[in-house]
Amino acid sequence: MALHYRADAIVLSKENRGEADQLISLLTQHMGIVRVHAISSRKLTSKLRGGVSLFSSTAIEFVQGRRKTLVEARTLEAREAVLRDLSKMRVALRVAETVLALCHDQDPDIRIYVLVQETLDAIERTSRERTPLLYYAFFWKFMDVLGYGPDNETIHPEIRHTVRYMRACGMEDVGNFPVSLKERALLNLACRRSFLSIPRS
Repeated sequence: MALHYRADAIVLSKENRGEADQLISLLTQHMGIVRVHAISSRKLTSKLRGGVSLFSSTAIEFVQGRRKTLVEARTLEAREAVLRDLSKMRVALRVAETVLALCHDQDPDIRIYVLVQETLDAIERTSRERTPLLYYAFFWKFMDVLGYGPDNETIHPEIRHTVRYMRACGMEDVGNFPVSLKERALLNLACRRSFLSIPRS
């Protein structure tokens, strides 16, 4: 017997399948990452087409049978500014790829959902020149949630102050945070080191 589910979700990625179908990866509040099949969603007449825009917040309904099939999708927040700007879209894609790479399916954590939602909102309203900084702010907070955040004893002394600020500040402040080219390079290096330090199972 098929089970029916409803959830608020953020659209992280879409993959085309067959002639008109899509496999959509969603981050939900209470079910974590869920991957659903949207039948015929690429057709112009599909009722699902407008409700599963990339990076949008949407109210979904899906049926769990042999696979999860999307039956209803209603957009709550479209975030069209992200889709219209290539620089903003590039940062949003990095956020989505990071979440999909490091989170398990159906392993919910409301902190991750709120963080991704706040990050995408910040990307939408921040100027394109400062948008790349939002990824680093997201990254440090995301690492803290996962339990891999750097501590003050091991982190490089030149970026200790910068990291402390970015971990403590709210997303609304990141867009106005002045970062020099040197600090930006050090932050990039720190992010790569943090990824490499994650234990592999």
